[in-house]
Amino acid sequence: MTKDDFAALQLRHQESGKTLKEFLKDLGVGYSTYNYWRKEYLTEDEPQELAPISLRDSFCRL
Repeated sequence: MTKDDFAALQLRHQESGKTLKEFLKDLGVGYSTYNYWRKEYLTEDEPQELAPISLRDSFCRL
């Protein structure tokens, strides 16, 4: 899949009004396949979402 193909896929998803998983299921594309290509084409200028973490003091004590 080229970067242009992936961009077109993302645009079609946005226009569909469906959840990403529903959209991909209708196309017969696996969610893991989509994520593989998303990571391949993610550029440095696009921020990645980070999962929130919580650090507790008990982990920092020796």
